[in-house]
Amino acid sequence: MRTFVLKPEGQKVDYELYAELSPVPLEIIDGDLFFTKEERENLLKLLIYNVGINRTLEIIEEWKER
Repeated sequence: MRTFVLKPEGQKVDYELYAELSPVPLEIIDGDLFFTKEERENLLKLLIYNVGINRTLEIIEEWKER
């Protein structure tokens, strides 16, 4: 897996990174997953719901920019 860093602000996604991290095909438009901020945030909410807040925070700490 290539190296990437989570940052406080959102970052554009390219097809290579998406293919490495995602198990399913999704639409990428100008570096954004889906069309709208609301769609992206809804997907994030669903993933946090599934993973749990504690693990989500652990993942953020593991990948936080140093």
